[in-house]
Amino acid sequence: MPKVFSNEEYTDIHFVYGFCDGNARAAVREYQRRFPNRRVPDSSVFSNTHLQLRNLGSFRPMNEYDDVRRHRRRSERILNRRQNSWTQLDGCPSHYARQVRNWLDEHYAHRWIGRGGPVFWPPRSPDLTPLDFYLWATLKNKVYSTEVISLEDLKQRITNSVTEMQHNFQECRTVTNSVLRRCLACIDVQGQHFEMRH
Repeated sequence: MPKVFSNEEYTDIHFVYGFCDGNARAAVREYQRRFPNRRVPDSSVFSNTHLQLRNLGSFRPMNEYDDVRRHRRRSERILNRRQNSWTQLDGCPSHYARQVRNWLDEHYAHRWIGRGGPVFWPPRSPDLTPLDFYLWATLKNKVYSTEVISLEDLKQRITNSVTEMQHNFQECRTVTNSVLRRCLACIDVQGQHFEMRH
């Protein structure tokens, strides 16, 4: 769509198109009625303006550099986020390799948890991780409560169960609060075995 109208005109074109419920011919008539002193766009301009705005978020036509700029901004946001994030490894032997630890030191500085790292992997850590003490067991119970009849059935059960769990805010809050109780219990027994009472 060549840039032949001002942003104000494109805004009015889009508004009138919506006012006419997406009927481009009716939009031409309505636009002419509302703005008698303006040049009246062709009906295709109404639908193209709407599609351009919906698909690209801009009245301006895309050019080859827009994708590059958008990708660069997205990459910078991800890198900025990573500069403040932590990573936690689970003690797998491959994570302890010098090459892996050197890479983590270089890319995460003092923000990684694991064997041989700046922050050691905590004792009894499966008891401290919601994925281990809650999610997997709960998901397994929900998914396999009755016999699974096909791969599609299994996938659908997993999707439904996760969605249900995500929307159970009270249960999510209970699990989140449980992390602190578990950490304190682990500290109390100095990393030795402990049992949580629910």
